Amino acid sequence: MSKPSENITTVSMIRLLQEDECNCFRKEACLLLLKEGKTVRVTAQGMSMYPFIKNKDNLEITPLSGRNLRIGDIIAVNRKVASAGWFVAHRLVKISCRPDGKQEYISKGDFYSNLDDPVGIEDIAGVVTRITRLDISICLDSCPWRFINVIFARLSLKFSRALVFISKYMNLAIERKSFLSRLRNRLKKGDVIIYNTQELFLVCARTSLDDTLKQKAFGFIKEGLDWEYFCSLVMKNGLVVLVSGALDQLKGFVDIPEFVFKRLIEAQVYILPRVIKQQNELLGILKVFSENSVSVICLKGVNLSRRIYNDDLARGISADIDLLIKEEDKQKASSALCALGYLCVPDIEIKQWGWQFIFYKANATLIDLHWDITMTMRSKERIAGFWESASAVGLESARYYELNQEALLLYLCAHLTSSDACRNLKYICDLNEFIGKNGSCLDWDEIIGNARAWKLSVSLYTGLILSRKLLGTQLPDLVLRKIRPSLAKRFLIGLIANKEFVLDNKIKKKLMAGFLSYIFFDLIEARSLNEYILVFKRVFLPPDDFMKGKSRILRILKGLGKFLMPPFLRKARLNKTK
Repeated sequence: MSKPSENITTVSMIRLLQEDECNCFRKEACLLLLKEGKTVRVTAQGMSMYPFIKNKDNLEITPLSGRNLRIGDIIAVNRKVASAGWFVAHRLVKISCRPDGKQEYISKGDFYSNLDDPVGIEDIAGVVTRITRLDISICLDSCPWRFINVIFARLSLKFSRALVFISKYMNLAIERKSFLSRLRNRLKKGDVIIYNTQELFLVCARTSLDDTLKQKAFGFIKEGLDWEYFCSLVMKNGLVVLVSGALDQLKGFVDIPEFVFKRLIEAQVYILPRVIKQQNELLGILKVFSENSVSVICLKGVNLSRRIYNDDLARGISADIDLLIKEEDKQKASSALCALGYLCVPDIEIKQWGWQFIFYKANATLIDLHWDITMTMRSKERIAGFWESASAVGLESARYYELNQEALLLYLCAHLTSSDACRNLKYICDLNEFIGKNGSCLDWDEIIGNARAWKLSVSLYTGLILSRKLLGTQLPDLVLRKIRPSLAKRFLIGLIANKEFVLDNKIKKKLMAGFLSYIFFDLIEARSLNEYILVFKRVFLPPDDFMKGKSRILRILKGLGKFLMPPFLRKARLNKTK
């Protein structure tokens, strides 16, 4: 009979053998994935790279795929010996040539002074490109870390103990940043119930959910949220159909109260006949315009919903029907609408800026008849460009025009910033869905060029940034860099390009609704001193008849402007159009 100590030793040896077999199996699986060009994630074990890489850090290993190895890279070496059941992730410190002309690579653990045995390129499984520890993720491919890694490689080769000393302090800074990051996330969440409710609403504000979004939604629901508040967000933002479809994809996996589905169904029953009515009204108008040879572009409404979502109901009920015509056709179009029983509604703002007519008819939807898409910062190149990018569609009896994909994206961004000052989540959902469906087919060079020529580059930047922040829209970073505005404009955009501004009815949103929406588009698109002066005059010296019925803050600002503005500017007339 064996002694107890012998039994313990035998059990320990069996466990070690099982762990080695498991490691070998995992390594072979990772090698297979790396050979297929896929990135793998592993957990660091051991102290050889301490303190730069700590035990239990998560490492992301990227395949070589023709990548040029550089001094300082952390390479994952496949040691082909029986005792090595896992990769060795050490820093590359030296590259030399063999007698046969092939290169050999020498790596070293930061914590030790001894160099590893040289290996060939065939022994290197991949390169560690990301280290994740706690809430901090370090991208080793970024320019700062490339520079730091080169310095670390030099120190590791000549002054290994000094490297350990320096790395300790760098890790203190990294982990301090992790603490600050967790604290910032806690402060950002505030009331967890409200945070979870808003985040679930943003997750559901789209036509389809991938596995990542579903997992996020499951987490928010399980942690707890306010379903009454959730329903109010859905109704207020007019996203009943989108959210209903998303919840249908979740209801088999988590508990969702029945009253939520009941309210959404009731809302869809309310929406359906009204959308059909608006579509019939639009069809009648298009027929009359075709008979009178009036070219028209349908900007929003059912046509936009069908084009972006493949669903007439997805955008809900439109407050009005927006139609873009050519300025020379405005009299013919007005007469045609009057023949249908519509009345032109006088409006001081329209009279002042001359960019649209509003037509009213009892028990019918308002008609906004535009010949420009923005009230101010007018551009002849913009309107000409939109018409050049449009193509005729529809039947002969109801012919209309549609913008191409690139021009439609610019219109969506311009409408978001000029008409609603980024307050309407529905317009942001339009952007997210449109880019998600057409992003790979878009000619981004054409979009950027037209945005600059049509004075819409900052509106484009604002729309894309807001869509990415709220809904996670996948965008080419190069595009955002090319259209990035000045620091002052980015600061102004940052005040509203966030979830709190769009979803909450706090002081910033009230200020925007009462005042800043009046000048926001002008401020972000202004390029010259003269244009900024026009914005200033528009705020402080609007016409007297324009101030009737306006908010008190605008009337106060006008009085302040008359008191402070120099006489030569006070006498100058406001330039309406470019």
